[in-house]
Amino acid sequence: MAFIALLPCFAQRPPTSGPNPPESSGISPILLIGGGAAIGTASLLHFRSRRGVKLPISERLPTYLLSRNYLPTIDALNLIYWLNPELDSNEYIKATKKLVLPSFPVMEEKTSDENDFFEVMVDYQLLKEKNEEIYTTYLGFSQLDTGALFDYGVSDKVHSSMHKLKELDLIKFLEDQKENIVLQQIVFDLLIALDDVLEEVSEVKDEPEQSVAFMQAIIDNLSEIITDFRSLSWEPSLETDMVNDPHKLLASASQFAGMDSRSERSGINEIMRNPKFKGFAFAIYKRNEDGQIITKGPEVEGRYFLKYVVPALRDIPQAYHSLNGPATYATGLFPPAKLHIAVEDINGSQVQLQNHVIDFKTVFENPQYGRFEEFTIVPLFIPQ
Repeated sequence: MAFIALLPCFAQRPPTSGPNPPESSGISPILLIGGGAAIGTASLLHFRSRRGVKLPISERLPTYLLSRNYLPTIDALNLIYWLNPELDSNEYIKATKKLVLPSFPVMEEKTSDENDFFEVMVDYQLLKEKNEEIYTTYLGFSQLDTGALFDYGVSDKVHSSMHKLKELDLIKFLEDQKENIVLQQIVFDLLIALDDVLEEVSEVKDEPEQSVAFMQAIIDNLSEIITDFRSLSWEPSLETDMVNDPHKLLASASQFAGMDSRSERSGINEIMRNPKFKGFAFAIYKRNEDGQIITKGPEVEGRYFLKYVVPALRDIPQAYHSLNGPATYATGLFPPAKLHIAVEDINGSQVQLQNHVIDFKTVFENPQYGRFEEFTIVPLFIPQ
């Protein structure tokens, strides 16, 4: 019931077009942050009528989706509104009311391993070496006569950013997460970019302010990932050898990862009681001119290839990682973090999305509502 105590009091329908909603550092009811639905604190508003308990619609929808193994993103919430038009004219909904859910294709079972999700496997030692390279580069920068090269504002920002990086105690964090290959990959991407941009600043190239701003964005993104990860309460796995073996952990991230029978999968939910990453499956949907929702068929199946990257690196093409297979369904293993999603069609053309950034943390914050042994479905709206 912990989740219910943190449910929102936000009765408006999420936006259906325009840029991503701005991020907020304050605590508000339901925060539609960068394509994700983040649950904020609020009192539980409900009342009894002759027909039973009613809840604010915006409180009910996120838990309704989570309990049915959908990630409650903006696109997912909009889809539920379109499939249940009566929600537009009401603020409350009966707690027992069944809603119309999308009719996505049945997900075929398949065997997979970590090579389906990662082009290159990184490890703790590689991350440690890259971190040492960054501080070596920073030492060289510190020895420059920055006052003679560019104004002190640039130098102060570099020193401030590096101080923030030091406060993250990155090496200790990575050491504690040696088994989490998914998280290590994301952190490694950020460290590579940070090392490159720090070298640019040290070489005193033109427009250092732009490079420093990028450096700050990288460290801010890294800080957000680590802070969010540390804020979650992790229970130890029932099988400690699985925690120490990244290959076993990857193989148990979803019911489709290297398991050939239902008997093998039956105990996964207990073993992976609170995993630090899990499988997600992206399902494409469209809406035609008549308002009809399209979730199956040649218009949406097998036509789109998805890539992901941490938001700070969205302008660096080589930083993107491909998801496994075309959507619907494209699958990936993600930690509790925000990721920027890019889509290409079968002709290689970029596809514009209304909500590129998706926050996967909601599932990890509320494990009592999800099924960690299965892929969580992520509905993705592609405008016609």
